[in-house]
Amino acid sequence: MNAEQPTDTPDLAREHCALMNAYGSVQRRCSRLLDEQAATLRRQERELVRLRAAVILRDTALMWAHQDQAALEAALPGLPTRRALARRVDALVARVQSLLRERRHWAQALPPVVYRQKPQP
Repeated sequence: MNAEQPTDTPDLAREHCALMNAYGSVQRRCSRLLDEQAATLRRQERELVRLRAAVILRDTALMWAHQDQAALEAALPGLPTRRALARRVDALVARVQSLLRERRHWAQALPPVVYRQKPQP
């Protein structure tokens, strides 16, 4: 065995230093990515809490509206029938208006009718 130092020791030391620098860069990048992911996760968790609160508020308001409607219908027994009749009247009014527009269209498309007056004696 040769007791001498290998001649490639400076090269090996430089390579080791370059590898350690690259390793440090990778560690810093991974740490930065983990920090970014943790921040994103915290933002998403806050948004989730806000959205859950909004759903609770919406569901509560909807429940109150249903209760109010049920109380109103209980206080006015004929209300559902009157609502149905009002919707039917609205539909009939719309149909009459449509027919009147159609009649006016046909009246404009036809030539005018000329009535002759009878001679007076």
